[in-house]
Order: sequence, then C-alpha cells, then structure tokens
Amino acid sequence: KRQQRGVGFRIPKKSFRLCVREEYGTRALDEPAVVLRPTALQREIELRTTTRQIAGFLRSYAGRTMWS
Repeated sequence: KRQQRGVGFRIPKKSFRLCVREEYGTRALDEPAVVLRPTALQREIELRTTTRQIAGFLRSYAGRTMWS
C-alpha cells in the first residue's frame, strides 16, 4: 500500500457579511462605498456620470487644439 502525500489545497472557512439593500444596489456594511450588486438605476447613474466626464474632457481638449 502507498502512503498518501499531503498534497492539495485548503478551503477557507465561509465568512458572513452583513449587507444592506437599497435602490442603488446591495452594499456591505463594513465598506459602504462599495456596491456589491448594483441595480439598473446605479448602472445608469454611473454611465451618465462617465459620459459627462468624457464630454467635458473632449470639449476642453478640442478648445486647446483648435487654431485661431
């Protein structure tokens, strides 16, 4: 009979995280700034914010490169 080697991996214990669900998504109470599962409303807000940032950058960049 062969002896088993100690090869393998350890599975960590499952941890419990207390969460709060709101209209923007599910957040963890220990890290309220992080949205674990965003809702459609949160995704739309993020897309609109990103669009405004890009549009503002393009407006300012186009103003600098135009020849007068």
